[in-house]
Amino acid sequence: RLDTMVTVVDALNFLQDFEEAQSLQDAGESLGEDDERSVADLLIDQIEFCDKLLISKTDLASPEQLERVKQILHSLNPRAEVIPMIKGNVSLKKVLATGSFDFDQAATAPGWL
Repeated sequence: RLDTMVTVVDALNFLQDFEEAQSLQDAGESLGEDDERSVADLLIDQIEFCDKLLISKTDLASPEQLERVKQILHSLNPRAEVIPMIKGNVSLKKVLATGSFDFDQAATAPGWL
């Protein structure tokens, strides 16, 4: 049984990866059954499925970049707690033994289907 599902998002690189993934969707590209997902696709799936979202490198991102990252994360997974980090510092109480993961809820994420 999973207790907490955590995904770490890099505040500096996430926007570029997400926008590239978005442009592929807009272009109507279809990967087919045998094609592997891109790193961006996998990241989006992980964001949709988790219950804790850690944002790394928040001290290196501009306030505008950080706000945009938070907006996108919230749109992909409004139920996840978003926790900004500087130099990887996060309270272990926030990510270990929280009891916050709900598999039934996570399985409703679009990527799960």
